[in-house]
Parts: sequence; structure tokens; C-alpha cells
Amino acid sequence: MNVRRVLAPNPGPYTGEGTNTYVIGSGTEALVIDPGPIDEQHRSTILETLGDRVPVMVLVTHTHSDHAPLANSLARHL
Repeated sequence: MNVRRVLAPNPGPYTGEGTNTYVIGSGTEALVIDPGPIDEQHRSTILETLGDRVPVMVLVTHTHSDHAPLANSLARHL
């Protein structure tokens, strides 16, 4: 099992350095937790972190604007 943290480039008073997105996986599959805001740089970094692994689930812990908006875009890769 591999756990990788991807930091979104959205620093602020509520996000600190930025929103934490997690990519958890093993073998050829992975789970993306809290994909973060709609930001092309962040999306690209998540996809790069996934590498050849297929995102089998995108999990959002809550629907705040710093955690959820990128979920639909990533879910299209399922």
C-alpha cells in the first residue's frame, strides 16, 4: 500500500499551505481522497502521482470548495 500526499496550490487562512489530497493505492489501482479545488496544475499533479494506476474511487470527505470541486473531473477517469 502506497500513500502519497499532494498539496493543492491554494494557501489561505483555512487551508494553511494548501488542501491535502491523498492518493492511496497498490498494484494497478488507487483511491483519490479530497481531490481539491479546480486547478489545472493540481489536477496534473494528481494524475502524475497516479501514474499508471487507475483511480477506482474519488472520495470527498466534505463539500467545501477546497476539497470537492475537482472530484467530477477526476471521476471521469474511472
